[in-house]
Amino acid sequence: MRKDSFATAALLTIALAVAAPMPGHAGGLSIPAEPRGLGYVPECDSPSVIGTIISRRAGAVPEATDGVTIDEVTQIGPGTLYMPGMRTIGHRHCAATALLSNGKTGALFYMIEGHMGFSSISWNVESCVAGYDPWYVFGQSCRTLR
Repeated sequence: MRKDSFATAALLTIALAVAAPMPGHAGGLSIPAEPRGLGYVPECDSPSVIGTIISRRAGAVPEATDGVTIDEVTQIGPGTLYMPGMRTIGHRHCAATALLSNGKTGALFYMIEGHMGFSSISWNVESCVAGYDPWYVFGQSCRTLR
């Protein structure tokens, strides 16, 4: 009897999944999954992007960042946007100047990627300060983010 209940529940779940409308559509109306559309890639100077870069650097293991955090981001360039094709992810490469906790400045390079946030729903950002990546996670002088 218990196997029958499980089988019925499984078939009902599959039937509901097949009958459900595709995400972003409701009765022929298009509903964006994000406020700015699915795959949105923010601008280089977006406060949420800059805030994410600063907070992630502050929370990183000191050995991975030479113990240096970012106090402020200035001279933010416009960046270059690459729109997705059949096999690519929309992303934007950006460069700026980072005012560091050791009193120095450093070249900051970062890449914002659409569909790479939590559960591939939002965006993600990866960043690197040239000269402060002792493990060369992003290559020498942050080469992979340029």
